[in-house]
This record gives sequence, structure tokens and C-alpha cells, in this order.
Amino acid sequence: MDDYWSIVDAIVGRRRGTKATRYRFFKLLWDLIDDGRRLVILRAPPGAGKTEAITAPFLLDLVKGERRWLSLIHVLPTRSLVNSMELRHAEAIEALNIEPVIVTHDYGELFTEKVYLDGDVVVTTYDTLLYRFYGMRVPGHHILTPFSKV
Repeated sequence: MDDYWSIVDAIVGRRRGTKATRYRFFKLLWDLIDDGRRLVILRAPPGAGKTEAITAPFLLDLVKGERRWLSLIHVLPTRSLVNSMELRHAEAIEALNIEPVIVTHDYGELFTEKVYLDGDVVVTTYDTLLYRFYGMRVPGHHILTPFSKV
């Protein structure tokens, strides 16, 4: 658990210049993830560190050069949140000096050619993720993401 805290402290210290508050849900969440739990619903108030709590295991694996997961897909309701979270993830990775890591976004922009939902860290919207499952997309070139990635 101390390894996870080192990740959270590095990210929060870089962004806010403070130490993270050690809420009880951090340990509970990390224990569930380490026990192989595939679905965890985390409810906590705004600013409690939900993003850092859920990304710490993935980022720690990157720091150690390991991969329990192919990628991290962070799903949010709006494009503006996707844009700000993409930057936040990039800053966290920079704070940890992890290279090379691809941080990208996907929210169904028009007239772009790219492999959708591809990258080490992908931030997307709910509707875009659902459209990928059904092969629906605005006109243009794209490659469907395999279900195994999600």
C-alpha cells in the first residue's frame, strides 16, 4: 500500500503542492484491486481523490515496468471534462517520470483518422465508448476497438 501512496503523493504534490489526505476508501479500493476484483464502484465527495485512487495501481505498474492491464480507459460525461482529464493524466505521468506513455482522448470528433480508444491512457465520453461497441461512428476512417481492451 505504501507504493500506491507514493504515487498519489507524487501526483498531488506536483499539482497542488500538498500531501494527499489518506481517506479510508483508498486502502479498501486498493485491497479489492489487488485481490483481483474486476468491478468496483467508488463513491466519494468531489476533491476526495477518486481519480488518484483508481489510477495509482495502473501508474505504479508503469513505474515498475509491469502491465496488469493493457490500458486505462477513463470515461466521463462531457467533452470539456475529457479535455481537462487528459491534461491531468499527462501531468501525473510527467510527475512520475514515466516514458514512453501515450495519453489520448476520443469523443467522436469529426474528420479525424485515428485508432479509437488506443493508447496507454485514454479519456473518452460515455456515448463514444458505447458507439465503439456497436460499430457506430461519424463518417470517416476508424478501427473498432476489441472488447478485450475494455
